This record gives sequence, structure tokens and C-alpha cells, in this order.
Amino acid sequence: MRVFQLVLIASLFGFAGCVNPHIKPKLSELELTHGGIAYFSTASLEKCIAHSIYLSLKNEKDDKAVNFPKYQFFVTNQFVEKDFPETRGLFQIVSLPAGTYKLSFDQGHPIPNVEYEQLLTPFTIEQGEVKYLGEIEVDGCFRIAVKIGDKYERDTEKLKALYPDVGIRKISKGLLKISK
Repeated sequence: MRVFQLVLIASLFGFAGCVNPHIKPKLSELELTHGGIAYFSTASLEKCIAHSIYLSLKNEKDDKAVNFPKYQFFVTNQFVEKDFPETRGLFQIVSLPAGTYKLSFDQGHPIPNVEYEQLLTPFTIEQGEVKYLGEIEVDGCFRIAVKIGDKYERDTEKLKALYPDVGIRKISKGLLKISK
């Protein structure tokens, strides 16, 4: 009976979000010697209960996901503590080899199975580059509307606080766009 109670309590904490921190990667200026760094934020207007929407990073050349667990960025997960509670948003940062990449929407749970048609334009990272991609705002859960906002000041402030040696670099701004 005790095992059942422990499992039940652990599950409740999991559903409450206590065991689901949004972990930021360890990055430094050293990451820029072989590639670059892209950063952006996500925001969601709606809390999706049935499933979570996330962005997955793909290499544009072969359309394959890049290191799935590392490059999965939550958008609507209600159990993750938010960096920007007012927009239910998260600060996202990723170190990448120089190249061209794209972000696509996916879901975190298999039921119901939803395919999202919203596509974002590809972006390029050069060696030594730190690039801001914008704020990706999602409205909806099963059918989504996406907007790209410019929260450069807020997101760059967060970058400098979390990654001081990266934040002192010159930052390029290449806001993503929605593909037609």
C-alpha cells in the first residue's frame, strides 16, 4: 500500500509542475568556436490541457530532427515553470553548428494526434554568431495561430543574466517569419 501512495503523491507533484523544471543548457563563449548560438522566447495564450505543443529543431538539409531531447522547446506545456508568467512564456537558447535550421510545431502527447500546418522560415547560424530569433506566440491547442513578436530588450536582458560571457557579444537580430 505504501508504494501505491508514493506513486500517487509523485504523480500529483508531476501534474502540479513541481518535478518539471525548464532546464537551461550550460553555454559559454566556448560554444561559439565551432558554431553559433540562437535564442528566442515562446508565449502561449491558451493553456492546452490534453497535450503540449512544442517546437522541434530540424536541419534544413535533410529535414531530420537535431538531437530530439536537447532541441525540443516547450510552448504550451502547463506543467513547466514559466520565465515570463505574463505571457506563459519561456526563454529558449540553443548552441548549433554553423548551418541552416528550421523550427516546426509538434505535440508532446500522442492523443489526440494533431499535425500543425504553421511553418516558420528557416534561419542560418554562422560560426561565432549570437542571433535573436524573436518571440514565437501560439494561440490555440488543436488549430493554432502563430505570431512572431519582437521582445529583443526583454529576451536579451535574460540572455545577459543567464549567460554573461555570451551576452557581451555582438548580437544579430534575424526575426523568424511565418511561411505562406
